[in-house]
Amino acid sequence: MQAAGNLTGPVGAVAWAGAALWAVGLFFEGVGDHQLARFKADPANRGRITDRVLWSWTRHPNYFGDFSCGGACS
Repeated sequence: MQAAGNLTGPVGAVAWAGAALWAVGLFFEGVGDHQLARFKADPANRGRITDRVLWSWTRHPNYFGDFSCGGACS
C-alpha cells in the first residue's frame, strides 16, 4: 500500500489485486486475533487449543493475515 503514494497514472489491475489481498489479510488478522482472544478469555478453555472457525483452516490465521497485508495490518 505504500507504493500507492508513488502512482502517477491510473490504478491498474495489479494494484487492485494487491488492495484485495491486503483487505483479505486485514480481515484474517483481525478476525483471527478476535477469535483467539474470546477463546482464551473463557476459563473453560484453559490449557486447550482452539480449532474453531478460522482456526480450523490454519494454525495461525493471524500470521497469515499479517503476511498477506505485508505487515501493514499490525
